[in-house]
Amino acid sequence: MLNVLASASLAQVFTRIAEAFESEFLDISITTTFAGSATLVTQVKNGAPMDIVALADTTNMDKLSSAGLIDTQSSQVFATNTMTIVVPRSNPRKITGLIDLTNASLDVVLCAPTQPCGIYAQQILKNANLNISPKSLETSVSGVVSKVSTGQADAGIAYTTDAIASIKTVDAVPIPASQNIVAQYPIARGSHLSTSSQQAADAFIAFVVGATGTRILTDFGFVLP
Repeated sequence: MLNVLASASLAQVFTRIAEAFESEFLDISITTTFAGSATLVTQVKNGAPMDIVALADTTNMDKLSSAGLIDTQSSQVFATNTMTIVVPRSNPRKITGLIDLTNASLDVVLCAPTQPCGIYAQQILKNANLNISPKSLETSVSGVVSKVSTGQADAGIAYTTDAIASIKTVDAVPIPASQNIVAQYPIARGSHLSTSSQQAADAFIAFVVGATGTRILTDFGFVLP
């Protein structure tokens, strides 16, 4: 069995990749855990079982590397992503861009600044020379999308792929490339694995960056590095 820990923004695509992997490697089962990248780093440092880790930024992967918790030679960027404004379906507040998020009458949600999605959102707002006061700070991008889709918030900033995955409940308002960021997603296997676990982990990473994995990634809106 492989324990795969992955960023919340990878939940849907990695669930699909794990299913495809298990259908090809019948003797290997996958257990997935999804949370904000910073949360996963804390869990791994506290001893959570991990054979594979995939995060939404290289900074958090560097923290695991510095702690000796990943095999650095296995670490590689396998996908990239951008951010977008998410609003409830039909965009009831008629939001057209980042400047609208400064309207004090709007309830805007962001990721917490300890998470990659929060760091990216703050960078985007800095690029646009804007300041906003969020209604809440979520521990993962899933929380942002959930509050917007259920009408608890008027808007949020989330990964483009999450907007695509939630197309039935949210609409996306694009952020110009000049103000946007490019999020890099690294993957690595844990250090000090048994021989059998190491071989299985290497097979999973190869699958993610191989033909089937990259096809699934692009199907879900991720961009290859």
